[in-house]
Amino acid sequence: MEQEHASQHSGTVVSDGGQILPPLHTWMEARLKTRDEAAAFLKVSRQTVDRLRYNRRLAYYQIGGSVRFGPWDLHELIGVTPVSPESLVGDVCCVLDKRDLSRFLSVSERTIEHLTGNHGLWHRKVGRCVRFQLRDVLAQLKQVFRVTARSEARTSSLTTA
Repeated sequence: MEQEHASQHSGTVVSDGGQILPPLHTWMEARLKTRDEAAAFLKVSRQTVDRLRYNRRLAYYQIGGSVRFGPWDLHELIGVTPVSPESLVGDVCCVLDKRDLSRFLSVSERTIEHLTGNHGLWHRKVGRCVRFQLRDVLAQLKQVFRVTARSEARTSSLTTA
């Protein structure tokens, strides 16, 4: 009964396996986390987060010289079922400017300029304004910048074989 009630609430996100996750209403709440923020979320030390990353038990994103963790990957580490970024972000069709994107990725605006110019980060340019659609950013994060956990790598290799 409690689970039914929570799933009826408009802000509640239910993963593919029926696991109820805390509601994230905006893209800012679903932004990538730094090492300290990931440690606080998991309630472990920074060294434990580093060990999980080095042992490839926790997926992460290598963006420029920064290492960031997706909240969907943190939820997946805690739970058993996979969580998609789209299920946590909500409105993936929103458009972000450089400042918003830098806050979402937890990197500097200079890094965003570098990624746009040198790494082909998908963007739309209208005059002098540069805009990014969150759906494109999430897709490119997954394709280019993500370092998968070993369990994911094994699972994907088994499904392609």
